Amino acid sequence: MNFTDCEVHKSPYTTNQQIGGETDWTTTLRLDHPSPIPVGDEVTVEAELGPLPPGTMPESMDDLRVQVYHLEFVNSVSGPLKLYSDNWIGDWDRNTPLALPEIEQEDSYAVAGLWDHRPKKIYLLFTGKDAGGEFIEYSFACDQVVNPQPILTTAVYDLSATPSLVLDRYQAQPGHTVAFTGKHLLAAAPTMPRAQANVTVGGVPAGAVEVDDSGAVRGGFTVPAGLSGTVEVRVSNGMRSATAPLAISALPGGGVGGVDVNNPATWHPHAQGGLVDHQAKVRVAAKKVRTGKKLKLGGSGFAPGEAVVIRAKGRKGKGKKLVTKVVNANAAGAIKANLKLRGAAKGTWRLTAIGVASGRGGATKFKVR
Repeated sequence: MNFTDCEVHKSPYTTNQQIGGETDWTTTLRLDHPSPIPVGDEVTVEAELGPLPPGTMPESMDDLRVQVYHLEFVNSVSGPLKLYSDNWIGDWDRNTPLALPEIEQEDSYAVAGLWDHRPKKIYLLFTGKDAGGEFIEYSFACDQVVNPQPILTTAVYDLSATPSLVLDRYQAQPGHTVAFTGKHLLAAAPTMPRAQANVTVGGVPAGAVEVDDSGAVRGGFTVPAGLSGTVEVRVSNGMRSATAPLAISALPGGGVGGVDVNNPATWHPHAQGGLVDHQAKVRVAAKKVRTGKKLKLGGSGFAPGEAVVIRAKGRKGKGKKLVTKVVNANAAGAIKANLKLRGAAKGTWRLTAIGVASGRGGATKFKVR
């Protein structure tokens, strides 16, 4: 890795005289850190830097003490990780590399998340004696790293925290994509393979997403057809779940569930093609009816408020062989309707009712006399 903007200062806490210009320091950096770990648990963190190259400091020093005032790692979760050490070196010749002892430090985390440790700053303090036996002090500091990249990620989890869920939008229509992030969804310490959390929208399954070692989830779902009003989005991992509200509105044309009743191209494929999946039920008040009379019918099992297309088809005989009507299901997903059979051909007819948003359908038969 490459530290940049490195400066040497003499007597940094008094005269603070800069020695020479800014330089770069290309070195190696090893960071050992347990992961995953619970919030609040103390763990041992180890780090080791490569040697400072010869000639970095302006003079040799006796009784040298080198303090790592901080080796700083920034992250995207919270405050930086700062490592410290105090090292006795002894007599040191500036024309030889300076090997820095390994840093070992106890640390803990108060915030759950994926801590992506990015090396950002280093500050070393040199104290000792010059050739004349006088006390001298220097600092060596690098203030930034060019495009710092994570060298290690630590997963920190909190099993006692309340799960939470955030959506990238809180208003949508069926067919829209909604992205979400959730936190604190681990039911126990993380294991491999990782846990899977189930996603539901208004009680309708909308997929599953992996729970990372910090208890977080990231994903998205397509708003299912057949839903309207404010519904609950839920992400669940066993007994751990988080919810958020989502307001679902219909498209233009009077349709509920994201369809335009006046545009069959927006209907569920079952409704477009007349395919009955028998997830709903339809029934007629009488199995036999005279031509020209009304046929009373009812049904259940449709999505609340959705439009339902009713088709009655005859097979033989002279006269009309197709009667259609569109009605809206009530809040319980039930329908009632009357079909006028004026001029209907005599014989056996097949009646279907299919939700244009959900695709749920039912079928029955009746006879025209």
